[in-house]
Amino acid sequence: MSQEENMGRRVLVLGATSAIAEATARIWAGRGCSFVLAARNPERLADVAADLAARGGEVAAAWSLDGGDPKACAGLVGKAWELMGGIDILLAAHGTLPDEVEAAGDADALTRSFLANHLSVAAACDAAGLLMAAA
Repeated sequence: MSQEENMGRRVLVLGATSAIAEATARIWAGRGCSFVLAARNPERLADVAADLAARGGEVAAAWSLDGGDPKACAGLVGKAWELMGGIDILLAAHGTLPDEVEAAGDADALTRSFLANHLSVAAACDAAGLLMAAA
């Protein structure tokens, strides 16, 4: 498939093993989308990649990702862009659900949650937006 034919079909999924990401990617796989998948659990990620391929999607890569590392998230966007020749859709579905009672008053827990749930998503979106605008 040429790059022009693939437009609108190149998908980067951060947090690909989340229920929302997996269900959404299954729909897109049925439409023949190409994917770069990233998630924390490599074994579970391999299962998701195999499922999407069986549904008609093309999985260009499945990479481990620490969603709490904003630099890693932004860097992965650049790698996915190069691999697929662009990104049409970025689905950021990673994050954490800290126990509020345990996290109360714990600055380290708050920092980890903020990095994973906010800053890393913003970093990935910023990196994708810059690449998309330049293209």
